[in-house]
Amino acid sequence: MYERRAVLFLDILGFKKLIDEHQEDLILSVLEMPKELQEKYPFNGKTEMQISAFSDSIVISEVVKENNVGMNRLVNYAGYVWWKFLAKGVLTRGGVAVGDLHHKNGILFGPAMNDAYKLESELAIYPRIVLSRESQQCLFKELNEEYKENSLMLAVTLNIMRRDFDGVTYIHTLGVSGVTPPEILPEKELDPVTQSRSYISSEINAAKWGAVDAFLKKERPGELRAKAKHDWLENYLNATSQGRLS
Repeated sequence: MYERRAVLFLDILGFKKLIDEHQEDLILSVLEMPKELQEKYPFNGKTEMQISAFSDSIVISEVVKENNVGMNRLVNYAGYVWWKFLAKGVLTRGGVAVGDLHHKNGILFGPAMNDAYKLESELAIYPRIVLSRESQQCLFKELNEEYKENSLMLAVTLNIMRRDFDGVTYIHTLGVSGVTPPEILPEKELDPVTQSRSYISSEINAAKWGAVDAFLKKERPGELRAKAKHDWLENYLNATSQGRLS
């Protein structure tokens, strides 16, 4: 019945406000996000990921093998989804847990789901994706095994986790690790050899910081709970960019 899965429970912030403001086009684009995600990486037959969506929440899970393989994929994808929503002008917060879960054909239940929901509802608070202690341990073990002979790469990939001011560890979406969706990155010509667009880390960092900075300049809520979330994001941006925004 159950599999050992890493699971992300993601909540779309400000969803009621979007409805109250009659932003139908934006609401539809947000509600269609799960379908778009299923049609793109990594839902391409190479993983065992599952996705469910209901109301203002999305759940994504991935099988975690005995050697912890699968944890890194889910964590990276969670950060990718966070950016996909920010590109639409929408903030999200969530929790990532690992444990027993049944997630297949839209049917979803199990202790890991309860844990991820509890992390999101009680601990995330701000637009961040909180990692349970066990998911942190699984991620460290997987990456340590993969890069055991490359300490530099290990340090870079472990940068996907960040400890916050309140002791909570969350996915470091503004860090150098992780996958950045193309709509965040600047336009660039295809490399004639690889037929792809390659970016150096400074370009990716600048794109990330610029996207968050633009969001904060556009959105200045008056409601105290929303303002607290935006203030946290601004402090996170300042701590990460260290004043290097143009």
